[in-house]
Amino acid sequence: MKMMLLLIGPKIMMYIGLYVIENVAATFLLFYGWLLGAPLLGKAFPKERMRLSKQGLLLGIISGGVFFIFIFGGMIWLHEYLLDVESLRKLLVDWGFIGPAEILLVLVLLLLNPVLEEVYWRGYMFEKIRNKSAQSGVGRSLLAGLYVRKDPQ
Repeated sequence: MKMMLLLIGPKIMMYIGLYVIENVAATFLLFYGWLLGAPLLGKAFPKERMRLSKQGLLLGIISGGVFFIFIFGGMIWLHEYLLDVESLRKLLVDWGFIGPAEILLVLVLLLLNPVLEEVYWRGYMFEKIRNKSAQSGVGRSLLAGLYVRKDPQ
């Protein structure tokens, strides 16, 4: 039961934020609070596992930079085919992200989101699922199915 709660917890936080509180900023706080809080409360970061070598840091910075260039360059090159800028602008205004709040949203999505999601899903949850070897295939499938969902249009 605890594992199921950990798997669906982020979705529950999004549901509470969007449908109960009906506030996008509260949704972000609940979602990222869960992604950070669950591993911290679960003592997922023992000091012996948190060692960082210069080689690992350099590799992370270089690979992150390369992928950033490809993603950023691809979006600059293909944004007119991939994004409806007017609809996005209207959605941001509807959600209250105007001016400085818009810049804060971009920073959160570019810096905070990838780090917290990697820590939670790839670090914390993957380790928990891997330790339950018989259930790992089912657990990973549930994890992917619960987290990645498209709304029908």
